[in-house]
Amino acid sequence: MAGHPRRKKIVGVMGSGQSAHPDLARPVGRIVAALGCHLLTGGGRGVMEEVSRAFVETTPRDGLCLGIVRGEVRSGSPFDMYEPGEVNDFVEVPISTHLPLSGRRGTEPLSRNHINVLTADVLVALPGGAGTRSEIELRQRYGRPVILFLGDQTVDGSTPDDLRARSRDPRLVHVARSPDELELFIRRGLDAVGHEAPASAFDSQETSPASPEPATHPTTNVVDFLDRPYELPDLEGERVLVVGIGGGSDIISAYAFSRLLVDRRPAALLYANTKRDIDRGLTRISKHVYRVPQAVQPVVRDDPKHGTTKIDRSVPRGDEGCPIIFLLPEEDRRAPDLAAEIDRLRFDRIFAVDTGGDSLLTDRVHKHAGRGRRMLAVLERCVVRLHIVVLGPGCDGEASFKELHRTFTRNVSKGLYLGSFSLAPMIEVYRQLAALLSSRRTPNILTSVYDGRAARGSTPGTVIVPRGQRPLIPEAWLEHGFVFDLSTTR
Repeated sequence: MAGHPRRKKIVGVMGSGQSAHPDLARPVGRIVAALGCHLLTGGGRGVMEEVSRAFVETTPRDGLCLGIVRGEVRSGSPFDMYEPGEVNDFVEVPISTHLPLSGRRGTEPLSRNHINVLTADVLVALPGGAGTRSEIELRQRYGRPVILFLGDQTVDGSTPDDLRARSRDPRLVHVARSPDELELFIRRGLDAVGHEAPASAFDSQETSPASPEPATHPTTNVVDFLDRPYELPDLEGERVLVVGIGGGSDIISAYAFSRLLVDRRPAALLYANTKRDIDRGLTRISKHVYRVPQAVQPVVRDDPKHGTTKIDRSVPRGDEGCPIIFLLPEEDRRAPDLAAEIDRLRFDRIFAVDTGGDSLLTDRVHKHAGRGRRMLAVLERCVVRLHIVVLGPGCDGEASFKELHRTFTRNVSKGLYLGSFSLAPMIEVYRQLAALLSSRRTPNILTSVYDGRAARGSTPGTVIVPRGQRPLIPEAWLEHGFVFDLSTTR
């Protein structure tokens, strides 16, 4: 439904009632004023007062500073007594309520937080405590996005990545790491008002379910795959292997994903990568299996890395001295040899990590099977439970959205799909280990999408992948991992 053409849009800002956080609050106030919007806060002290001060001191401005003020009603005779909460001096339009609850009770019906999150067209959360967290939770309960602008602070002890990972829907939580990114996210949210349902304000649109064929538009049916959350399995007592199968940077993705499994209590957790060639200095375990040197060797910017294990040597060491390197045989007829060598390592479960997902494509799509497809065929020979984890489908530029969507749909129909998960907890690992790599490496492409720096596609909700076919991929796909169980295909 279209919004009223003459109504000014409202940006709500939530945060601590004690600490002002001026380095974060003041830029927010100035941005909201410059955009010509009304500012809405809870009207109190701390962040609310600081952002309101910056807002009203910005000139010129068209919007007003609104404050939703909590209050308490007590029975009396002949009249009930009303006690309003404190209002800071910069609120121009105080709106008194009879709603007393806040803090950890901020999601209950007698909290003004419901008014705050439902009135704001765009909601920005700054550092705060339990009350701020309750507003973030309420905003998502109503299916509406929230923008986190926390700097190096937290909300009730939770970092941005924590809040995103634990959210009802990670697509509804956006993290701005600079004032420029914050303004970009606010503008996107304001532009979406009146044009899309609140739940998809930053994301994709669904098409009619009556369509007889799988849709292939870059923002179609994304929810069909994202609405099934993947829960990490209990791995207690298991020997687990996480192996990158697609490219040189997949060792970083394999390591990052393995960090998500630590709390699942595996007996051993090893991460590995797949190579076509082996360079000097590795320890040979068997004919096709090697281990990198014990000493971690950080990568050097602009140092040639193609065909080497330099990236593999830069990741932290883990159980049994991993990472391990699997040498992919040149001839497919030797694939059973590598499968047998992997079986001798006695793993109970394997997660094959493919950043991009082209390994799932059939040979009819790609006439010549690449490294990922060939290594996946090796792993499918192993006598162990096998899951494939596709991170950011399309981020490697090897396939179009149409090809990937068709493949995903086919695997869902076969009952192989286990669900999706947010990449948010893995992004910090990407920042640490891929910072000196090219911006066109897949971990950095995914980080740029997460940070809002990726080139926008001509279709709303899409991103242009800056490599390979330069496909147009839904932003939501590039923010998630998708898990399929290939054990039943044997």
